[in-house]
Amino acid sequence: MPSIQETAYPRLKSSPTPKDLDKLFSPAPEEITWAKTKARNSFSQLGLMIMLKAFQCLNYFVPISDVPQVIIKHIAKVSNLDLPDLETLESYHRSGTGIRQIAMIREYRKVKAFDVQARQVMITAMENSVSEKDAKSDIINVAIDELVKHSYELPAFSTLVKAVDHIHAVAYRTLYQFVSDSLSNKEKERLDALFQSKEGSTYSDWNMIKQDPGRPTLGQLKEWIIRKNWISERNVGTKFFRVIGK
Repeated sequence: MPSIQETAYPRLKSSPTPKDLDKLFSPAPEEITWAKTKARNSFSQLGLMIMLKAFQCLNYFVPISDVPQVIIKHIAKVSNLDLPDLETLESYHRSGTGIRQIAMIREYRKVKAFDVQARQVMITAMENSVSEKDAKSDIINVAIDELVKHSYELPAFSTLVKAVDHIHAVAYRTLYQFVSDSLSNKEKERLDALFQSKEGSTYSDWNMIKQDPGRPTLGQLKEWIIRKNWISERNVGTKFFRVIGK
């Protein structure tokens, strides 16, 4: 299962640098003006501003309790708003005001909630990329880019992981079945034989195939010519590669 650190899924830094605070979390004058037209008092204005700046950084909403205090304090200072008790702010996102302000931010940022259509965009992006990318983290990144491109909020990371696990498994089952159907019974027997240990030995022919080449000496070159001929005798055909590569 891919970890969130292996992907481009955005996260808030617990200890952002002063440069990051200024670049990512300093409310612009027009944003401060907008917040004042949408919220009646300084407390709700601050809550709105925190959710807005966090969303701009992440492209999804998080509880204010998940926003590092250094970011909250910076936003309050730049916005010239009083900083209330942090415990009071932690329950803000669950309040009716907080829920209404999420809708305000969506309208202000012109983004759409992750819904059935967004899920289809995610699934289609993953299905289109799974034949070209093997790493699940890379497939997730493609889906993230596509959702942002279509102005959708990002879903929970677990949603992306569940989707990519399913699509990856389906794609590989289809590929394995195609290869299996492309091989004759005799070719399948040859492949099976590669993994069967010889009598009196703990190794199979597969171990020999995996051996790394030694130093490029004359003796080694002769040995690898013999090995190349040995492998050629176990050739199972390559017809299926022409279709896989399309």
